[in-house]
Amino acid sequence: SPTTSPADQQPSEASTQPAAQAADRSAAAPGVPGVAAGDTGQPAAHDGVLDHDTAQLRKLRIDSANNPLDGAIHFRLGATHRKKGDLDAAEQVWRNYLARCPNDARVARSLAELLLEQDRLAEAIELVGSAGAAPENQPLADLLHGIQAARSGQWATALGHFEASRAAGYDRPVLFEQMADCLIALGRQREAEPLLRDLVRIQPNNPTAYERLARFLNQNGRPDEARALRRKARQLSTSLPGPADRASALASDDSTPIT
Repeated sequence: SPTTSPADQQPSEASTQPAAQAADRSAAAPGVPGVAAGDTGQPAAHDGVLDHDTAQLRKLRIDSANNPLDGAIHFRLGATHRKKGDLDAAEQVWRNYLARCPNDARVARSLAELLLEQDRLAEAIELVGSAGAAPENQPLADLLHGIQAARSGQWATALGHFEASRAAGYDRPVLFEQMADCLIALGRQREAEPLLRDLVRIQPNNPTAYERLARFLNQNGRPDEARALRRKARQLSTSLPGPADRASALASDDSTPIT
């Protein structure tokens, strides 16, 4: 009968080491989506062309797995998912990280803004608007409480929250949208129009910003201006055919402060 050599019976140290390293890597940070065992982080090649977006995500996933307490890495990973339109993945990354590091104000703020974008107001308030939340997130908390008041028809209370948020330096487009709607409800159209025009200026790829201003102008007896804006909104809507393309454009616009 054939004999079996010692080399055949026992795997070499060199052959077992990569598998052990891959197992360590995949277990480094449970809950980080998309980190496969043995992933090297090198760009993938498709017909000789490197998919750099995929490579960037892969590298961030591996970095986050190897650095489970590094807020900057997890912030970038979630933000990259969000810009690509994968809101579920962004939420998962940020929630998993906050389970380990609940006092990270920037990640908490980003997750709350993501929840607000999906009209999950109560969850956003629970995250940054409750007692004990980070003081640096108070401007966002004011925005959220203002929206809550506006939905109850408490326009004066809502405006007070929005003005406090703006005075504290919060400059995301959603604040100006909500503040303009509040001023219109209070009959203060003259103050609302500059805010709506600012939204078009800082969100030039967002058809909703043009539609919002067009609706305001039409309701205030300026139909010619409104028609031109609606034509622009239709052009933009057809130029952003896919959900990911639209999400990327809007995420890019949302990162631009009003100056």
